[in-house]
Amino acid sequence: MRQISTNVFVNVDWEGPNLGLIVTGEGNVLVDSPDSPTEAVAWRKEVEKKGEVKYLINTDGHPDHFHGNYFLPGTVIASEGARDVILQTTPEEVLDRIKNVDPAGVPLMSGYKVKVPTITFKKGPLFLHLGDQVIHCFFIGGHSPNLIAIHIPREKVIFFGDNVVHKHKTRLHEADPQEWLDSLKLLENMDVDVIVPGHGHDVCGRDYISEQASIVRAWMDAVQSAIKQGWSLEEAREKVKCPDPYATSKRSPNVLREIDEIIITRLYNYFLKTDFEVPHMK
Repeated sequence: MRQISTNVFVNVDWEGPNLGLIVTGEGNVLVDSPDSPTEAVAWRKEVEKKGEVKYLINTDGHPDHFHGNYFLPGTVIASEGARDVILQTTPEEVLDRIKNVDPAGVPLMSGYKVKVPTITFKKGPLFLHLGDQVIHCFFIGGHSPNLIAIHIPREKVIFFGDNVVHKHKTRLHEADPQEWLDSLKLLENMDVDVIVPGHGHDVCGRDYISEQASIVRAWMDAVQSAIKQGWSLEEAREKVKCPDPYATSKRSPNVLREIDEIIITRLYNYFLKTDFEVPHMK
């Protein structure tokens, strides 16, 4: 666990999502949960040393951000859309993923239940007032339609979910790329010193925002170029080269080319404004 401000701690060392702990005078708040049972149990032991956990906030409804909720204390908070996704997840689906992500943790899955958010919000912001801390949760979209950010103004820290991934594969498989770029412009103008990315083994500052935006733009340009050249989706999936220099998590169930083809499919249809089914990302 690493301290990044007076009352905010993070874990950026594991292969899953980055994790947060916000300490307040009226109970503590966790941000996201490990996607490994072994790591979730270890994280629980660490955070409980800092006091009672009151809330757990999921930044997204993607599997890696909520599968570990079961192993952690606290009432779960998420966007309404993320809750809808989580509600559709079965323990059997989680177990299938855990067999690949954390085989040693499978015995910990006995009695597992999907821990669903019981406090949700839609497009308006949500404020938690705990002691002298105000924790501001708000929609940013971009990476997914259900993505939220968590801002702690007193600490000048923000958890920006997967709209910032530090030197890590940028995934646009459910993305609205323009909404993503808009969120990064908003972030540039916020009074924050530390950005906690959704993935990547370090926190960062606002100086990384331009690099993150450049990767999103590069993907947009590559797919738009394919469309302008008259390439079919199949040709685009075959010919478009990935402009992202970074690798994905070592425990990702998808190989890089599979991820790239899903991203290309998403953006191709996004720019053509067609109705389509989002390809499955494990």
